[in-house]
Amino acid sequence: MSIFEYTPEELLGTVESVDTSTVIVKVENDDKLRGLQVNHLISIQSSKIGQHLIGLVSKIIRKSAYSDPVADVSPEFGFNIIKVILIGTHFDRDAGKDNVFRRSLATIPTINAECHLIHGDRLKRFMQAISSIPEGEDAVSLQIGRFDVFLYTIYKYSQDRFQVYFDAFTKEKKMKAGHKIVFQSASYLDWLDDVLTNQLHMYKKTTLRAGGTRKPFQAEMAYLKKLGFIYPDNVFKRGTGLNIDWPLVEGSLMYFQGI
Repeated sequence: MSIFEYTPEELLGTVESVDTSTVIVKVENDDKLRGLQVNHLISIQSSKIGQHLIGLVSKIIRKSAYSDPVADVSPEFGFNIIKVILIGTHFDRDAGKDNVFRRSLATIPTINAECHLIHGDRLKRFMQAISSIPEGEDAVSLQIGRFDVFLYTIYKYSQDRFQVYFDAFTKEKKMKAGHKIVFQSASYLDWLDDVLTNQLHMYKKTTLRAGGTRKPFQAEMAYLKKLGFIYPDNVFKRGTGLNIDWPLVEGSLMYFQGI
C-alpha cells in the first residue's frame, strides 16, 4: 500500500506550471496555507502509477501579493501559489523493495497534477525510505544530492521540539553582569542522534578505528560547515537548533538538478 494515498479533503493544490526542477502549485483554498512553511515536503502526483515526485517548498505567496514585483510572480496569478523545488522520486516498490526514494526525477509533473503535504505518519515513513545505510559503510550519511533531506529532517524535528518548549537544550549561566542563557549543543545533538538512529532508522552510528564511537554527527557537521550550509559564526541558535543557510541550500539544489 502506498504511503501517499490521500483523501480528497487532503488535497493541497494542483500544478500550475513547471520549469525544469521548479514547480508552481496553485492553492485555491486559503485554509490549506495554515501551518504550511518554507522547507516543508510536498508529494506530487506522477504520470506513472506507483510513483510520486517529491519537492521542497521554497516560497509561499498569498493571492493578495500577486501583483508584488518582489514576489517574482506575474499579475495573472490571482490565487495562492507555492514554489516547489523537486528533489527526487518516491516509488511504492522498486527493485523488489517497498517504499524507495531516489534522487532522480523519473518523470516531470503534468499540469493539474495533485499535490499534497507530507506530514505526520507519512513523513515518518518517508524519512525511513530516504537514507538507509548499507552494512559496513562507515562514511558520513550525507551524500551529494541527499544533504537536502538530511537537513530537512533535522529542521522538521527540531521545529516540532522547540514549538513545545522554546528554551529546550538551554542552561542558565551565571556571569558577573547577570545571567546568560546558553544553548547546550552537545545535548541537542545527542537528542537528534536518538531521533535519527532509533526512531527514524535513518542514521547509523560509526565506530572509530581506535575504538569507541564518534560524537553525534561529527563528520556530518564538518561536511556541512565546509559546504557553508550552516552559518559558521552561529552554528546553533536558541529556539531553532542547527542554524541552516536555506538560501544556499536551495541554490545548491537547483545547481545539482541542472547538471
